[in-house]
Amino acid sequence: MLHDLKKYNQSTPIWPSDFCIDGKEVYFFHGSMNALLKYDLNSEHAEMLTVLPDEPMLREFTICTVLKYGKDIFMIPAWGQDIAVYNQQTRKCKVLNLPERQNYSNRLTFSNAFIVEDNIFCIPDSYHSIIKVNVHTKEIEYLFSTTSFFKDYFQFDNVSINASVYDGKENIYCIITGTNKLMVYNIEKNEAEIISVGNDGSIFSTINYIDGKLYLSDYLSKAFDRKVFIYDINTKEVEIICNIPYDGFAIHALQNGDYMVDSFYNGGFMIFNENNKLIFEQGNTERVYGGDLNYSYHYGIVRHYGNKYIYYNRHNNELWIVNDRQIEKKVIIHAEDIDNHIEISSIYGRYIIENGIFNLAWLVSGLGGAE
Repeated sequence: MLHDLKKYNQSTPIWPSDFCIDGKEVYFFHGSMNALLKYDLNSEHAEMLTVLPDEPMLREFTICTVLKYGKDIFMIPAWGQDIAVYNQQTRKCKVLNLPERQNYSNRLTFSNAFIVEDNIFCIPDSYHSIIKVNVHTKEIEYLFSTTSFFKDYFQFDNVSINASVYDGKENIYCIITGTNKLMVYNIEKNEAEIISVGNDGSIFSTINYIDGKLYLSDYLSKAFDRKVFIYDINTKEVEIICNIPYDGFAIHALQNGDYMVDSFYNGGFMIFNENNKLIFEQGNTERVYGGDLNYSYHYGIVRHYGNKYIYYNRHNNELWIVNDRQIEKKVIIHAEDIDNHIEISSIYGRYIIENGIFNLAWLVSGLGGAE
């Protein structure tokens, strides 16, 4: 049954840069605050678990990817400095230092990460290499220098990756920022190649994988008439879906071949079936948080668990639980639902007034420490 949404009522906005699911619990890293939180889908109560040491208390997009393996929650940095691992049993946070990270202090580190067997493969944004982290030993291994690889293909400097997807088999497909080109990284061979999709007049911003096809959002086509490029990996054929009425959008894989075209800026989205037929459309929604989101925009996040998925709309803070195209539940997470909510509200209140530059070390009191 569809639950009634709680009213916003000027509450502190709670939204994730990314999250993972463990049964009925959602672990998410806050989108603009240094905070790992746990949200119980049954009780609709949340708990603030930890903050990351040596990171500012207020910064957007500190973490790009949150992954769970065993009792560990891995947090992969975007603007953050290092990889962090929170253990559910010890309630401690361990930091895995990245060599040469100081050279990337003004650039995004990683763009995504994927669990493959006993390792986490971290895909760089501007960092110089694909790395893997052993989920048991927590050791970091440098696998493939993207910096060296890009020098053989591109004439410009500072080549980066802005989005990637794992096909669940052996390849990770990565969008080269500002181009229509993909780097295809083969995990087994530790090799890569460059492929082009469409023509050089396209620029892709997000990517997803569904049943042997890549779904790419084109950011260079006419505003409010954007295109979805569907690239068949086997045949190399490209199908184009036109007339997407957004200024920019992300693509999410849903269930049974369905996919979502999710607006960057206005909270609206469209769902298409495997035959590219529009089956559901959500209009523009009221923006809950008035501040500008520079790096994560307002588009949502989709994460699967069992035969369901969770969609988190970062424009209006709605969390949806969906099963077989049926919405089982909608909630909005408020600061009042979270332990230490007074402190969280104070952080945001002062952030709005002072633009977020101040000392918040007192918040660490009562939270799990770092090793």
